[in-house]
Amino acid sequence: MKNSGCKKTESKIQRSEIISDRLKKNQAVKIFFSAALFLLCFTLITAGCSKPTQTPDNRSSATQGNNQESSSLLASDYIDDPFDLDAYEAEDLYNVTLSLNPQGSPSLQKKAIKFRNDGDFAACIKLLDEAIEKSPDMSSLYYSKGRTLLMMQRYLEAYDFFKKSIDKKPNAESYYFMGLINAYLKKYDESNRDLQEAMKLKPNVYALYSLGITCDDLEENENALEYYNRAIEMDNTLPALWYSKGIVLCQLSRYSDARDAFNQALKLGSPRAQKALDILKNKGF
Repeated sequence: MKNSGCKKTESKIQRSEIISDRLKKNQAVKIFFSAALFLLCFTLITAGCSKPTQTPDNRSSATQGNNQESSSLLASDYIDDPFDLDAYEAEDLYNVTLSLNPQGSPSLQKKAIKFRNDGDFAACIKLLDEAIEKSPDMSSLYYSKGRTLLMMQRYLEAYDFFKKSIDKKPNAESYYFMGLINAYLKKYDESNRDLQEAMKLKPNVYALYSLGITCDDLEENENALEYYNRAIEMDNTLPALWYSKGIVLCQLSRYSDARDAFNQALKLGSPRAQKALDILKNKGF
């Protein structure tokens, strides 16, 4: 795997920083993809719901030289999230219900989300707690509180509320965020498990991409390659997928295939692909 020429260099851009960057972006841009892009693979959407329109590709220049380690994200390639994260929150917010019962749980949840989007997390949590007391079986209330705690970087508490949301009603969105949190905590097996559950409920490119990254961090290069290939089958227009695939192929000493992947990433606008290609060329590949 780490053979002559193309060592995995910049050995793993610290996973915690990658995931942390995703979690933060997952929280702040209105429209996690305009109706929100796919799985954080879920995109925090419209109306101000945390929506990272794009999330950074976490691969370090795998073709870069020797033992360098990067302690910070080399922001570069991005992958869009076609997963509408806000949709799950909004599914119970019917206008008729809101107008007939302005103090009901859906109304309180809608007000809470507005507070969250405005950055008033304390007010948001207060309303969500009130709504949960009124409707303890409403899954999306726990999901909303998990999202809010996530934005506050209270990851363990957020995880607990995503888990409670799933206990009330299994949903891909909660599993996805649980997978990211576990990856952030370097619990890769648990992360893999949660992301797999998200895929079962709602197949999406971003979950596959995250699974590929997790396998890469576990040195499971063949599995990582399989996930990247599956993601590319689903959407072959994302430069980050091709770039990450090139890195794994390089780790497998498949330099010709890696060059093809980097070339495709370059065509799609990857900001790091040319550097990777130059390094391969300098090493005779």
